[in-house]
Amino acid sequence: MLGKAGLAKRIETGLSRTPGDLSLGILDARAKLGLGDPRAAAARLAELEPRAGGLRSRVFKLRVEALQAGGDARGAVAALEAAAQASNDDALRLQALDIADRHQLGPEALRLAQALARDPGNGAAQLRLARAAARAGQTAPAEAAYAKAVAALRGADQLNAREEWARSRLAAGDAAGAGELAWAQVEATRVGSPERASAWDLVLEAGARQASGDTPARIERFLGRPEQARDGAGWRALARAQAAGGADPVDAWRRALAADPDDPEARAAWSCPSSQVARPRLRWPSTPSSGPRAPSGCSSGSSWRRG
Repeated sequence: MLGKAGLAKRIETGLSRTPGDLSLGILDARAKLGLGDPRAAAARLAELEPRAGGLRSRVFKLRVEALQAGGDARGAVAALEAAAQASNDDALRLQALDIADRHQLGPEALRLAQALARDPGNGAAQLRLARAAARAGQTAPAEAAYAKAVAALRGADQLNAREEWARSRLAAGDAAGAGELAWAQVEATRVGSPERASAWDLVLEAGARQASGDTPARIERFLGRPEQARDGAGWRALARAQAAGGADPVDAWRRALAADPDDPEARAAWSCPSSQVARPRLRWPSTPSSGPRAPSGCSSGSSWRRG
């Protein structure tokens, strides 16, 4: 039975007789790829490609595969980018961008994302550009692209893009900017929705990294609006923020329970508003307490509750 090595030898013999045979040349490259020599396969295909005629696209595709198999991601990206430039083919640019992203080729990814983001109204393209610019440490282009993406996208895609933008600001050390986006997320979501609960988590995360310590007061003002009074997730967020800042969270937990009687966290906190329920991982700047504080825990068989 003829194995891979035997087949490769037979192909080489055929090529020695007819070195210009395109089909045998492609088979030779495939054999080299199958025998674990993708770099040699890529080099062979690069020789064949200019004269491949109607098979050129297939030869090119195989060459890109061989370059990746040989660990030359940058070479694969360069080949795809050159082909995309020659044919103005965004599908090839997207393929190149995917490879650049997977192999953390920052400059190449940014260049490709910029080429794909020609239309400011293409939210998906702007989001790709924002990510590439953020990874490259280019804050201004990332901010501009995130803003265009959020303006262009709708529904869940818009919410996801705004949350990503906020987290990008947090990663860059801009807690105040992230906080403003978190508040925009709260305003854009519906009371009682999972998206509203996630938005409140983002508000708390951004607020915990700010020095001003005004997040609890801002949450309280927001929940003072009549249309927000039944926002159980908002009252939970207020309770956590107050507890983390050293203020009395009991009234907020009572309001959270009234808004959502089935909320297990509010029920547990109202029964025993311990530091564990209050999520002590948040670290707020200290604020004066206007009332008695909840104890740090409850002893067995007892509970602590404001009347």
